[in-house]
Amino acid sequence: VVPLLIALGYTPQRAVGTSFAAILLVGLSSLVGHAKLAEVDWKAGLLLGAGGVVGAQLGPRLLQHVPGSVFQKVFACVLAALAVWMFFKK
Repeated sequence: VVPLLIALGYTPQRAVGTSFAAILLVGLSSLVGHAKLAEVDWKAGLLLGAGGVVGAQLGPRLLQHVPGSVFQKVFACVLAALAVWMFFKK
């Protein structure tokens, strides 16, 4: 979602924040669906969620000190590296 929002003219910081609003709604809906099928590891989910809460508070404060152009380049490199890793992963 972030690359699409940036392409639509959002600043990187606003694109990230807006994508998290969408993720919240999709995530809650998905959690309900998977919980009904008993496909949720609640312990792992809560541990990951706790780390995410900490990161969600630190991330925006750090991101406000990073120029948008730098963020875009770093984000693009991370996405490209993940794509290469996924492509060659067995």
